[in-house]
Amino acid sequence: MEHRINPLGLGTHLNKDLVEILKMAQILKMIDDSRHRYCLMPSATCIEGDWDEVMALFKLCHEQARSLSSHVMTTIQIEDEAGATDKLNENIIKSFQHQREPNTQMVFAATVKSSTICEERK
Repeated sequence: MEHRINPLGLGTHLNKDLVEILKMAQILKMIDDSRHRYCLMPSATCIEGDWDEVMALFKLCHEQARSLSSHVMTTIQIEDEAGATDKLNENIIKSFQHQREPNTQMVFAATVKSSTICEERK
């Protein structure tokens, strides 16, 4: 599941915004502490896990953002495929396979064989 939080109600002063950004980093700590498999993306976080547990985590993250901002937009995108396992790594591998530079694909393929991209949280 992909999770994106946009705090729209933050102020316009740089010093205050930096403090708010640091407070928003608490959301990443909440995700990390949850022990779910996740990958940070440029504008979202993808998380794998039990439906109820991940949805509860999304709710906690939204509530944390809402405690810091007067206006928050949270977007959740769900990918649900029967029999699928390790979708985080599978999707990342597919995205690299579509790149045009052959050398990048070869280096990436060697990396994938030696380690997991998004390791399971324990």
